[in-house]
Amino acid sequence: MLKNIAVLVVLIVLSLTLPPFSYAQDIAKGARYFKENCAICHGQDALGIERKLTPRLAGQRAYYSLEQMKRFRSGKRPAVEMKPTYDAMNQQEMKDVAAFLEKMP
Repeated sequence: MLKNIAVLVVLIVLSLTLPPFSYAQDIAKGARYFKENCAICHGQDALGIERKLTPRLAGQRAYYSLEQMKRFRSGKRPAVEMKPTYDAMNQQEMKDVAAFLEKMP
């Protein structure tokens, strides 16, 4: 019982001290990648484009964006129009784009 409480305390302390997205990322590279590969459908400001029915990505939590990118890439979340983009992205590029999107208003 005491051991469980100690583990719980450690987890709480870590959750309060770690940044929300602790992956190594380069926001500038993420911005470049987004503007070159994603903005055509999601808009330069990542607010989505209504006529293309693309969603807003700006301000999404990085961990959520990264998880969705992984799901698109694996096929767990099908999106034929995005397959070429995700097939070309490596893990670091996904992290960079996710970090960039989180920093957007």
